[in-house]
Amino acid sequence: KPRWVGSLLLNDPATAVRVVADRVYLTLVAEVTGAMGGSELIVVDAAEVFKLRMIGQLDMPGGGRVNGLAVQGRLAYVTDRGKGLKIIDVDEPLRMRLVSQTTLPSEGRSVAVVGNMAYLAAGNAGLVVVDVGNAAEPRVVAVQPSLEAETVQVMGDRVYVAGGRHLEVFDTSSPLSPWTVARAVTPGSAVAMAVAEGVAYIAYVSDVSEDSLGVDADGLVADGLVVVDVSAAGLGRELGRVDTISQAQAVQVAGNLAYVAGGESGRIAIIDLQDPVALSVVGSLQLDGTVVDLHLAGNLLYVGIVVSKLEASFGEIRVIDVGRPETPVSLGTIYTDLVRAIVVENQRVYVATTKGLQVIDVSTPAQPRLLGRLDFPDDLSDVAVAGPHAYVASWQGVLYIVDISAPDAPTLVGSLDHLGSIN
Repeated sequence: KPRWVGSLLLNDPATAVRVVADRVYLTLVAEVTGAMGGSELIVVDAAEVFKLRMIGQLDMPGGGRVNGLAVQGRLAYVTDRGKGLKIIDVDEPLRMRLVSQTTLPSEGRSVAVVGNMAYLAAGNAGLVVVDVGNAAEPRVVAVQPSLEAETVQVMGDRVYVAGGRHLEVFDTSSPLSPWTVARAVTPGSAVAMAVAEGVAYIAYVSDVSEDSLGVDADGLVADGLVVVDVSAAGLGRELGRVDTISQAQAVQVAGNLAYVAGGESGRIAIIDLQDPVALSVVGSLQLDGTVVDLHLAGNLLYVGIVVSKLEASFGEIRVIDVGRPETPVSLGTIYTDLVRAIVVENQRVYVATTKGLQVIDVSTPAQPRLLGRLDFPDDLSDVAVAGPHAYVASWQGVLYIVDISAPDAPTLVGSLDHLGSIN
C-alpha cells in the first residue's frame, strides 16, 4: 500500500531522475513559450522525505534538452540532444562543476555507467562505449551499430539496447569490441526498459510512419509492455505482452466486456475479458474526434466527444447501441460545449463542459435533446449524480453542488473552494 510521504515543487518539467543514497538527482528542461529551452541539473536532499529540499543547482552548459542521466560516485553523466556527453562533479551540490564534455557520433538518448565505462544508446549510431576512467578526458572507444537505440541497461557483462522495433543484447566482456549475442523484435517502438533477473520489460508505443501505422490485428493502434527472456537459456524469446488502446481515456466494464475510450484516436474498443491471459477485441467503432468519456447503461453506450474542425471546436454526445458488441451502431447525436466528463442517470446525461453543466434527455436515444443548463465561471473537470443533486468539480479547485430535481432549471445550492486542481 504505497503512501505519499513527501514532495517538492519544481519550476520546470523533469526529464530524468536518479537516486543515490539520500540524494535525488533530477534534470529539468525549461519551457519557453511553448518550446523547450535550456536544461539544468538539481540535487535534492531526501534524508528526511517529509522535508525534501534542493541543495544544489547547475545550468547545463550548451543548453539542449537532457535525454539521459546516470550517477556514479561523485560524478553525474548527462546526455543531451546536442550529441554530447557531459560529466559533472556533484560531490559538493552547492559547487557543482562541469568536468568535461565529449562529442558523440549521434544524439545520446540514454546512458548507463559501470566502472570505467559509459554505455550510451545513441539513436541511429547504435551503442556507443565511452571510457570515462579519466573523467577529464573521456574518449569514445567503440561504436556498435544498432537500429535506432533509445534506451540502455547494463547487467554484468551484458548490455541491453532497445529502440525502434527491437531489443539487442551485447556481450561487453571486452568493452572495446562489443558483439551481439541476441536480438528480439518488439511490437512497437521501444521507449523505456528495465532488466531484472534475466527478464527485460520493454514499454513500447505505436509506430506512426506511413508504411507502419502500428495497427494490430483488430485494426486498433496499440501501446503496451512486452516481456522478453534475456537469460542465457532463452535469449530473445518473448514471454508475453499486454496491449492497450492508444491514449485510452476511460473504461466501463459490464459482465465479461470492457468498453474503452480511445482518446485522440477516436476509437471505441469493446474487449472480451473472459480469458484475462488472452484478451481480445470483439468490436470497435471509429468516431470523428477525441473520445474523452463514456458511460454504459444497459445496451446503450453514451460517449462524450470533442471535435475540432478548422478553427472551431465543439462537444458532442453520441448514443451507441452495443447490444451486439461485434457491430455497435450509432443511434443519435447532440452537440454541446466542449465535453470534459459525462454521467448517465434516469435516462438523462449530465455533461460537465468547459462552460458549465448541461442536462440532456435521452429517453428517445435516436433524438437526444437539451433539457437545461447551468453555466459556471470555471472550466469543469468531472460530474457525479446522487439523488436530487449533481456534484460538479472544476480544474480551478471548486466543488459545486447543483439541485437537479427540476432538470430543465438546474440550480446552484452550494460550493466549496480552495481544493486545488480537481481531476
